[in-house]
Amino acid sequence: MKFLGFCSVLMVINVLFPSLRWVALGQDRLSEKSSVRINSIGAVRIGMNLAEAEKAAGMRLTNYDGGGLVNDRCYYVRPEDRELQIGLMISEGKVVRVDIWSDSQVKTLSGAGIGDSEARIFALYPNRIEVREHPYLGKRGNYLTFVPKDAVDRDYRVVFETVEGYVRQYRAGQLPQVGHIEGCN
Repeated sequence: MKFLGFCSVLMVINVLFPSLRWVALGQDRLSEKSSVRINSIGAVRIGMNLAEAEKAAGMRLTNYDGGGLVNDRCYYVRPEDRELQIGLMISEGKVVRVDIWSDSQVKTLSGAGIGDSEARIFALYPNRIEVREHPYLGKRGNYLTFVPKDAVDRDYRVVFETVEGYVRQYRAGQLPQVGHIEGCN
């Protein structure tokens, strides 16, 4: 009888509070403490479909139209917790890129984040950064691209966009999408 009561509580949580169902099951939710890796953020991995990504994130992911072209081939979703300031690019039905926007506190596994200096990025990733001048800002900004040395990661990158020497936003994911300057466009 107690088991049925417990199941009833879980069903009510699932219906009334769908974003809490993963917490009730003990899974970690995507948060400001989640780390970005070359192929993931927290438990959300590049290559997951949207349902898998929602389950891994522990919350609903909703369409975001600020990421460029919105269609079945490429679009952005973002966590229902808008304070996270991250977006996931979905292309051909799979997560292919994670964008960390300017007000986010989310950091990479190595500790890089918004507001870090270019010097700090070079120090965190010695001999792994390629520099390219920002196409819109010229000498005022750069793209600092982390290139992995492991062959298994050769199709992934982390791109730090800097303005006046400091990281303004960054993204991680698979090629070629991680290299697109304007999201899905």
